[in-house]
Amino acid sequence: MMQARLTPANIEWRNDVPYSVDFDDIYFSRQDGFEETRYTFIDGNQCIERWKNYNKSCFSVIELGFGTGLNFLSTLWHWQQFRPDNTKLIYRSIEKFPLTHQDLTKAIQLWPMFNTLAPPLIEHYPLPLQGIWKIAFPELGAELHLMWMDVQDALHHIHSNNIKADAWYLDGFAPAKNKDIWQQAAFNTLSMSSYPEATLATFTAAGFVRRGLMEAGFNIEKRKGFGQKREMLIGKIATPDNASEDRRNTSQQKPTLNKKIPAWYQPPTLKKTINSIAVIGSGIAGATTAQKLAEAGFTVTVFDQASTIANGASGNSSGIYYPFLSKDINLTTQFFLNAYHRLLHDLGYYDLNQYSHSVGVLKLCESKHQAEDLINAYSEKPPLTDVASSNDMPTSTTQDANRWFTIEKATFKSSEKNTERWGVLFPKSGYLSPQSICTQLLNHKNITLKLNHKVIQLKRLREQWQCAVNDYSSEVTTEKQLSFDAIILCNSFDADALLPDSFLPAIKVRGQTSYLSESDIENEDKTSFRELVELNDSVICDHIYMFLENEYFHNKNTQKKHSKNKKRLYLGATFEQDSAEEKLLQKSQQNLLSQFEALSGIKTKSDKALNGRVGFRYCSVDRLPMVGPVPNAFEYLNNYRQLWKGAPEHRFSTSEYWPGLYINIAHGARGITSSFLSASLITEYLSGAEFSLTNRLVQAVHPARFLIKELKKHPSARLAKVKQLSTALTHSD
Repeated sequence: MMQARLTPANIEWRNDVPYSVDFDDIYFSRQDGFEETRYTFIDGNQCIERWKNYNKSCFSVIELGFGTGLNFLSTLWHWQQFRPDNTKLIYRSIEKFPLTHQDLTKAIQLWPMFNTLAPPLIEHYPLPLQGIWKIAFPELGAELHLMWMDVQDALHHIHSNNIKADAWYLDGFAPAKNKDIWQQAAFNTLSMSSYPEATLATFTAAGFVRRGLMEAGFNIEKRKGFGQKREMLIGKIATPDNASEDRRNTSQQKPTLNKKIPAWYQPPTLKKTINSIAVIGSGIAGATTAQKLAEAGFTVTVFDQASTIANGASGNSSGIYYPFLSKDINLTTQFFLNAYHRLLHDLGYYDLNQYSHSVGVLKLCESKHQAEDLINAYSEKPPLTDVASSNDMPTSTTQDANRWFTIEKATFKSSEKNTERWGVLFPKSGYLSPQSICTQLLNHKNITLKLNHKVIQLKRLREQWQCAVNDYSSEVTTEKQLSFDAIILCNSFDADALLPDSFLPAIKVRGQTSYLSESDIENEDKTSFRELVELNDSVICDHIYMFLENEYFHNKNTQKKHSKNKKRLYLGATFEQDSAEEKLLQKSQQNLLSQFEALSGIKTKSDKALNGRVGFRYCSVDRLPMVGPVPNAFEYLNNYRQLWKGAPEHRFSTSEYWPGLYINIAHGARGITSSFLSASLITEYLSGAEFSLTNRLVQAVHPARFLIKELKKHPSARLAKVKQLSTALTHSD
């Protein structure tokens, strides 16, 4: 299994041409890299000729070796000129040794023709961490999927997700210097993952490559190489796979059984066409899910029992966003880094940056050494700066991990014992308005919003879900029976009341926020309070978080900013597992103020007025959300009852789910960060599209993970809830 952190390419620049020290090879021709790409890969795959008469919804390119991005940008440059009507370009590229952001930018700058095409790639170029990183080019109808991983892992993902190529770009370094790519197993996967009429092109003419591709099922011929190179290879799939053509026309259904995935995590088979979908909940999870589904062409109805959008935990005036880091870059960290990348991407994609303030988030650590240790897991030489201010934050042009996080310190003038605290700064992070974002996302022609509508019961009837809905929108409450092909529960802890018997362990956590202005500060500390808000523009996050909330940001129609003496700090949020009180509590506010005083050394007045808001978060026991199909608990208990005995996976039957029933819940305190990626995953389940996460990360957030963990234990050691379900199953038999 590959480690999460990849080794960046070791590059030397020789006469403006990048040279790989490790592979002793250049990345592109010294003669003319752009013309080399056009001749070798675009002409070699007859792309322009094929696009002229292309009438399908998607043209798929898969590249082995992203390198400098020259092949992608060249393809995109031609695509904008010859793009077929109503067709999307999906360009997947595999790379194990990605260039640093600095080297990538330097390479792209060699071709001014890419100045208008490259900004999304430069802005969203990911960390050198294993994963699948999507970047959209909406104006050109194109998507780039960067598959940062070993080629064998990438091809396994491609095959297991039934991804197919129309054109293959085989652009790894020379076979003699990079043997991992040029193997028969890889050639065979290329063939199995090709559409009818698929083509390939490669700069090499090595005999074993030609023979291996022919053995895999390609018709191969030699062609004159570019410039001084004598020969190259081009090819076409020899035997059309009619089933592949059928799948292309039915939104790429996943295979019924994928032997590379445990039986209990197999994705559900889509047995019928799904048209109408109900999303329950209009908070950040529900709004992102509805938007992604609507964008994919589904008809979506969103139900919320409240009278306003995002009235639950998403109803706070502001919410912060930043990823979760760990030294070992575990699965939780990998998921949240993927989610964070998607969030930053989608804020721009959906024109939501207007509701966001990217002032940076400074996550405090116990010491400077602890912060350095954490950063060193991702970047060997993090830069140090002295003051956490917006002027000192890294920009998108700084190198690698330091574009995403670095080391900073916060200054607290009034504290005698601790005048500064070091932490990890996330310069692209900040705070945003959840309600504003949810409102915009729910404004889509395929979305019908039903506020004051509470779904009180779900029943499976005639291959549809029947929703019993109480309509509170008029003076007289009425009950309606509405039917949908699929249901997505995005209503946090309220989902539990609607679900069939299940095991989805999570806790309901009360969170109270508060506002702090200069008038709330003791006279002797008012100057220190002003200095605090002037010196630390970032969100400061410790046991609580605090930031200078720009109220003008939430009330743009007033066209009036607050003067300096009216600046207020937003304090949040308490973490109370033992309280269900919906009203503001004095003791909760005092808890916040005490932590503020301990952090800053600034004393607040004892008679400060009670203000703020109460919300409830739903937190899973492993800190990851629950995203995916709802397992049929009794079927799981029956099918996998021998799992604790260590029987091999292949002996078990495939997963049994409640058809068309999905959840997207338990995002805890990081719902803003995780919701966009989770919504994409739900949409991929329902459309049968490829997953935008690796299989391991899909399984990490799978709703069945908790039940499977229990079933691997001896029956006597299982949790009480699982024992109760087992007893109920026994009695039903």
